[in-house]
Amino acid sequence: MKIFLPVVLSLAVLGVPTATAQEQQQQQLDANQSLFAVMAAYHAAGFDGDMGSAANSPVRAEVLKYIQQKNPPVLAELRQYLKDHPNATISNYISLGLTLEGPPLFRIAKGLKEPPPDSVLLQSFLPLVAKLWAEADLDTVWRRIEPEYSKLIAEKYHEPVTQEVYRANAFLRNPTSGARGRRFQIYVELMAPPNQVHTRSFGDDFYVVVTPSPEPQIADLRRAYLFYLLDPLSIRFSKLIGAKDGLLQFAKLAPALDPHFKEDFALLTTASLVRAVDAKLTPVSGNAKLQIVDQFFREGFILTPFFYEQLPLYEKQELAMRLYYPEMINAIDLGREDKRLSNVEWAKQKESKVIHVTSEAKRPVLTGALKTLEEAEDLYNQKQYPRAKEKFEQALRETDAVALHAKAYFGLARVAALNRDFEQAVKLFERTLELQPEDDIKAWTLVYLGRLLYSVNELEPSVEKYKAALAVKGAPERARQAAEKGLQEATGRKK
Repeated sequence: MKIFLPVVLSLAVLGVPTATAQEQQQQQLDANQSLFAVMAAYHAAGFDGDMGSAANSPVRAEVLKYIQQKNPPVLAELRQYLKDHPNATISNYISLGLTLEGPPLFRIAKGLKEPPPDSVLLQSFLPLVAKLWAEADLDTVWRRIEPEYSKLIAEKYHEPVTQEVYRANAFLRNPTSGARGRRFQIYVELMAPPNQVHTRSFGDDFYVVVTPSPEPQIADLRRAYLFYLLDPLSIRFSKLIGAKDGLLQFAKLAPALDPHFKEDFALLTTASLVRAVDAKLTPVSGNAKLQIVDQFFREGFILTPFFYEQLPLYEKQELAMRLYYPEMINAIDLGREDKRLSNVEWAKQKESKVIHVTSEAKRPVLTGALKTLEEAEDLYNQKQYPRAKEKFEQALRETDAVALHAKAYFGLARVAALNRDFEQAVKLFERTLELQPEDDIKAWTLVYLGRLLYSVNELEPSVEKYKAALAVKGAPERARQAAEKGLQEATGRKK
């Protein structure tokens, strides 16, 4: 349907923000309201892990002090709960927080077929979380501290994570950023103990929770993203991997290897390949890379040296990893690997030392259309819209990649909306959708279209766009909130 929009509508009526850097963090960098609520309740119950660490966010102590001053009636129940569940760990509570729909009910998400096993025993904690949220007015607290999350994400995580995602996708030759039909989500949680990275996989959804640290734990995030990309291949080619599972007997001897790897050869295969690629992408010298590979090998990731040797062959040919993968699995020589493993000196524990990366090598330099798009986004966030428009248009000329064209059209559409050229904005947003963009861009595009339609009283089409945005599986939390708010407004006016 072609819609002609008047150019006299104000941006306030349209609801277009003047800066959207926080809304468009690459690869789903965000905060999670439910996770925050669970962490706040856990602290109110008496948890104080690493509270004395200098790496903590000030938010952690501030929120706990606020709750204690409020002294809500539920505190006694929370403290008793912690006494009744002495074996529950921070890991269990994080799993619980990731499974929930937000306030005020804090219930298991409807789309989650089966809650993770390590959170099931804590589901009786949920009513206490809801009580604390209401009695201590944590909604007000959340609104006050949410900018702290956004600031940390923008200043500390956005650029390095975006760079590593681009590098991983480029190395594995992914046609688009991420894996089709699956979701990769990073949450930053300021209420959790510092210097931790937690990963979870719930069906097709892969989550990473990072806690405050002096420097962003990029190596851990890179490995998590690589695992998200590569794990589906071990499922797809499980028969080929199964033919090599006799090697699992060696892994069972490794003291430092986590038990779940010793029971699942396909999982161990993925983890070994992840570490081989990670060594390739770690910006250190060749000898240092070999030391990294050897350390992973001695920790029990028994196929890491094999995959590391195979990667130069992969790089010399043209197939993407998802197509080349079975050739690598078939190349595993059981006799050769048996010989390699027969004399290994297993590590007694995981390597704890930090690999220091020189400042020159920390952040790879983007080139071509990727660099142009990054420059365009920077200009857009600085409100230099004419220059941003030129850069988005330049990116279209520099590449034929559909995924990058979608990003460029999305940028041009936002500039058009801000310039009150609403007819052009609609056309560009619709063009973005035609290119099947990544989930975050798709969700926000639908939200913007919903706002545009609402502004000219096209209420039924507006409702349809908001509902479509909510149906996007990998939609960012803020996009979902914007769609829900828009849906309520449009539905209310229809009545």
